Amino acid sequence: MQIKKNYVIILMVLIFFLIGCQYSNIEQGKSKFSVENKPTNTQVVTPTKLPISTPINTLKELNEIATKDLKIYLTSTREDILKLFNNNYVTGTSSLIESHMIFPFIYYKDKGLSFIFINEDKSDKPKYVLIDATTNITNLNIRAGMLFKDIIKTLGNKKVNKTWVSSEDIDVYEINYNFEGLNLMFVSNSEDGLSSELYISLLSD
Repeated sequence: MQIKKNYVIILMVLIFFLIGCQYSNIEQGKSKFSVENKPTNTQVVTPTKLPISTPINTLKELNEIATKDLKIYLTSTREDILKLFNNNYVTGTSSLIESHMIFPFIYYKDKGLSFIFINEDKSDKPKYVLIDATTNITNLNIRAGMLFKDIIKTLGNKKVNKTWVSSEDIDVYEINYNFEGLNLMFVSNSEDGLSSELYISLLSD
């Protein structure tokens, strides 16, 4: 009788032990699952787009340039420009208005300037200087990114023309001004000039 009683006690102890082990394994499995599947705290950085309609005088840390500087750049060779600025530049190709061709450029982000050439000869001079929206032409108080109505308000009344870039199927809109031997051409995909680009060239071109 005593032997049977001991067996029962031993059996009960084993049952409780097994139940305890199983419960421990389940809890460990839950803990492991939750750790492996916990989302990481990854920060997504979204580039800040310059507000197009923001007045120039409210923007911080604008690059500044004058039309006399632009004349110097437009009469300089590719080799001269590479010597003039630092080596922190990007090269690529760009399309131009009413042309099916693409043209090489040198882009200096810290200056907010792109120099667009006809070819890549070191003696070639820029066809256009493309001005970033972060660069203000100080003596005219204009920059890229302005709406056509704001450009007209600043530089005077002009007609907005419909034209094309790369292909006749790609419509763009442009407005042109001449100033002290320079042509200032604002180009936009939108009729109102949203996100306008500013191309500067010599009038002789």
